[in-house]
This record gives sequence, structure tokens and C-alpha cells, in this order.
Amino acid sequence: MVEIAPFRGLRYAPSLSREPVFSPPYDVIDASLRNKLLEASPHNVVHVTFGPEPTPATWYDEAARRFQHWQAQGVLLRDAAPSFYAHEQAFVGPDGQTMVRRGFFARVRLVPWGQGIHPHEKTRSGPKADRLRLMRSLHAQESPVFGIYRDSEGSLDAFLGAPPDDAVTAVDDEGVRHTCWPLSSPALLTQMVAYLAERDIVIAAIATRQPWPTGTRCAPEPAARHPVAHTTMCSCT
Repeated sequence: MVEIAPFRGLRYAPSLSREPVFSPPYDVIDASLRNKLLEASPHNVVHVTFGPEPTPATWYDEAARRFQHWQAQGVLLRDAAPSFYAHEQAFVGPDGQTMVRRGFFARVRLVPWGQGIHPHEKTRSGPKADRLRLMRSLHAQESPVFGIYRDSEGSLDAFLGAPPDDAVTAVDDEGVRHTCWPLSSPALLTQMVAYLAERDIVIAAIATRQPWPTGTRCAPEPAARHPVAHTTMCSCT
């Protein structure tokens, strides 16, 4: 049994959604690209997601102060309603055909391996320690886990529907078009919770990867507000 729950995500203010505030996953950013992203915008998310290498101990506190300042200044806005967050990736495959992968972000209750959630790969201690330290400093999870589950009925498409006109979109350096939008209908959320409760999830990537441009991610509320430990996960079929 997989227990998921909606959350009130932090997202960039609409006025910034067309600015260069997004970035690829931190673990594919080299020093040159990091500097390019830092210079692209004072609000590029890499300012708070990826420090210089080697990372000085003071950087995590600096990132946390910047993160809090962005919230105070309205750069990042907390959604009013608990939501899941749909994510769609469109890209051209090796055969020249356009492919679309869809999923959604949710809080997922932490359980021992094998109790509905299954590991896929071994992970390195260094990146995990770095991400954990950053998460504790920000009081937000900026590197969601990426999981997959079986959906032979095609229910996910029905749950997500078509992207609304105000969905956030970004195209990364590899030409992948990312689209994100909230799902906040209470009836829909209830359906999705019940559906995933009958599925197992396999972790496709953990701790060192995330599946969409960093700037569009939705950070959960501080963990202290939730008595049960959760992680943020993008679940795809």
C-alpha cells in the first residue's frame, strides 16, 4: 500500500514564470553552466539548490536565507489549496517521433523497503548527505524522488486531463518541453489517493536526480507541521 497526500507547494510568482529562473537537475550542472545560470537571473533556482564545488559549510545557511527572502518578497508563493502537481514532458525520441511522459508530484509516506515502495539502484553517500543537509536548511525538499508504477488501465491520463492555459512551461537545453500545473479538486485528490493505495512504486531515481526543471518544483511545507514523515515524489506510469 502506498500512502500519498497533497501538499501546498511553493511556486514562482506568475510574473517570473517567463524569466530564466529554471535549471536542470543539479547533478548535471558543471561549474560553467552554474555560473551561466547564476548570471541569468537573481532568482534562478540554482542560487538555492546547488552550491560551488567544493561546497563551503556556510553556503547552506546562505541558501536558506535567500530562500526565505524570496518567500517574504513574493518571488515564491505558497499555493492556497493542497494539491498534487501534474508534470508532462514532451520530447523527440531517437526515431524522430514525439514522445510524452506524464506524472504527478505528491507527498509519499515513508515506509520500510518492500512495503509498497521498492528500491531500484544503489546511491552514493556524498550526494545524499548534501541533499539532506540542504533540505534541513531550507525546510523544503528541492530534489524530489522519481518513482514509477504500473497503470495498465491508463487512469493517469484521466486524472491529469489536459494542461490548462495557465500551466507553467519551460524548455530545457535538450529540447524537452516541461509543463506543470496543480490538481486541487478534492474529489480528484480522493480518487488519486485511493488509486495509488492499490499500487506499488519502484524508485527509478533517488537523492541525486529529479525529473523536471528545478525552478518549477513544488516544495512541501516544513516537515514539522506533519506528524508522519513523508518525502516528495514524482510518480509516473
